[in-house]
Amino acid sequence: MATYLAMFPQWQESGWLPVAGDGCGNYYVLVTSGEFTGQVGFIDTITDPDSIAHVAGQSLWMFLRSLLLRNG
Repeated sequence: MATYLAMFPQWQESGWLPVAGDGCGNYYVLVTSGEFTGQVGFIDTITDPDSIAHVAGQSLWMFLRSLLLRNG
């Protein structure tokens, strides 16, 4: 987490904690404040590293479950 927050310090200011990557330089973040608190958002760093492109999970658990089922 610390490595990615150092690369994108604005995420910490926004209350976003990186929880996973897609292997192509894009990231999934747990939203810890604001309207989407508790949800996991997908950030497309090429398009806009300062905005959530879409909600990837309604909770961290649902996101991880989906990820494991998809790759398991």
